[in-house]
Amino acid sequence: MFDKTSDMLISVFAADAFSLKAEWIYDFGKVDTIIESTKDELAAHPEKGYLTGKEAGEFSHYGDHVRNLLGYLVSSNRQFSLDTYSAHWSNFFDTYNGYKDHASKAAFKRLSKEVTSFKAPKKMLADMAGASRFAPLVLLHPSDAEALTSMAQSEAGCFYNSPFITDSISLGCFLVVSCLKGEHPFEALGSKDAPISDLIRPLVEGGLESVQQDTRLAIEKFGNACGIDGSLPGIIHLIAKYKDDPIRGHHENLRAGGDISGRSLLYSMAMGAFFGVDSVRKSWIDGLQDLEAIRKDISFLLVR
Repeated sequence: MFDKTSDMLISVFAADAFSLKAEWIYDFGKVDTIIESTKDELAAHPEKGYLTGKEAGEFSHYGDHVRNLLGYLVSSNRQFSLDTYSAHWSNFFDTYNGYKDHASKAAFKRLSKEVTSFKAPKKMLADMAGASRFAPLVLLHPSDAEALTSMAQSEAGCFYNSPFITDSISLGCFLVVSCLKGEHPFEALGSKDAPISDLIRPLVEGGLESVQQDTRLAIEKFGNACGIDGSLPGIIHLIAKYKDDPIRGHHENLRAGGDISGRSLLYSMAMGAFFGVDSVRKSWIDGLQDLEAIRKDISFLLVR
């Protein structure tokens, strides 16, 4: 049994796998070479470094964390608590062979010292991906943005303690729930109910104001690295500029280089919630190495 929520989640995994081949490559010449050689297909990451060994159809380290969260919800029988999630995540991270980012390493260190709190120390800015890894939680609260926001902020608080994270999650959860109810993400952004705080308003407005610009140049100007200050306006740009062509949006996100997968998470959630699996190529879905297991886990979680 599948529905719009499951289509959204599968789209997130497909988009992450598509982004992998040029993730964290900032040289546009190299990005163009990858695009020319791989065309529209999934492909392995071509360079040695943080993503060495990642093959076509696998996920970036962001996608791996999303996949782990999905697995946790199955093992916990659709329940979420910090105690059980922290234990599940710690077991995952202890044997994880992919890239271990600083926030995750710090969280693991806090757990291994058996501290009383898994909560991250306060930091102003943080990575966009930290505010965008909540897609599996939507299966639990597909129509309740407030409940989804609370749960997503709790999960993110394990790794980041930043008002940019909490405010971006509030907006992201509102967008996804609105889209699942049939509202286009671009229209949802303009809703009087959209929770756009004063902190992130300049980022949202900057993204909206950039729609006439070339995407690669606009995202480069915002900053195509991991931080929310650059990634969030880039995501808003993609939603606004490619509102009727989400697949083109994924391609343009790829062209912009840098933290492609980090931007892809929220973009693919919003567009996937509205357009379903039509927001990505069928070949990207079919090429996922873990597709059958993902579908099995989703089916389990959809049984009320």
